Amino acid sequence: MRNLFLVGAKLLGIFYCFWALSILPQIIAGFRALNSTSQGDQAAGMWGFIISLLFAMLLNILLGIILIFSTNKVATKLNIPDIPLQSETIFPQYIRIGIVLIGIYTLTLGIPETIKSLVQMKMLGMLRFNFASEHFLSGVAKVAIGSWFAFAPSRIVQLISKSETHKT
Repeated sequence: MRNLFLVGAKLLGIFYCFWALSILPQIIAGFRALNSTSQGDQAAGMWGFIISLLFAMLLNILLGIILIFSTNKVATKLNIPDIPLQSETIFPQYIRIGIVLIGIYTLTLGIPETIKSLVQMKMLGMLRFNFASEHFLSGVAKVAIGSWFAFAPSRIVQLISKSETHKT
C-alpha cells in the first residue's frame, strides 16, 4: 500500500518541477516589461510581479524535490500504512491515499498562490478588493482544504467508504 503512495507522490513531484518550469516564460516576460518601463511606480509593480513569480517557481521546485527524493519521509509523516494488497480493508486505504494525494496537490497549489498574491498586494499597495485579493482568497481556500485532506482525511474516507459499502 505504501508503494502506491510512493509512486503517486513521486509523480506529483515530477509534475511540480515541470510546473515550475512553465512559470519561466512569465518571469522572462516580466523582465522584458521591466526593461521597457521607465516610470518608478510601474517598475516597482513589475518587480513585485517578478518576485512573486520567482518565489512561486522556487517553491514548486522545492516541493517537487521533496516529493521526489524524500517520499518515504513524507509517507511516514502522513502515517501512510504498509498494508499488503490482499487485505480486506484495501478500499478505505486506497481512498485515504488518494485523498491525501489530492490534499498535497491542493495544498501545494494554494501556498504559492497565497504568497504570490500577498506579495503582489504588498508591492502594489493594494489594500482594497481586486484581482490579487481574489487570488489570495482562492489560495487560502486551497490551503485550508488541502490541509484538511492531507492531514485529516479520516472523515472523508468514512463518508466515501460508507457509500461504497452500501453499494455492494
